[in-house]
Amino acid sequence: MNPDKAIELNKESEQSLRKHKFIDHADAIQLGIEALKREKEYRPRTEPRNFDLLPGETPE
Repeated sequence: MNPDKAIELNKESEQSLRKHKFIDHADAIQLGIEALKREKEYRPRTEPRNFDLLPGETPE
C-alpha cells in the first residue's frame, strides 16, 4: 500500500470513529495521517538515499 492510499483509508476510518464517539481513537488516526503527509513532503526534498519503506508500504 502506498502512503496516498493509506491516507485515504485512514480518513474514512477517522470520520467513522468520530461519528461513533471514539474520539481518542480518531485523534490517533489523525496523528498517523499527519505523519504520513509529513513523510510524503520530506522524501522528495532530501538527497537521494536508500531509505527503508514504512512497515506495510509497497513501492509505487
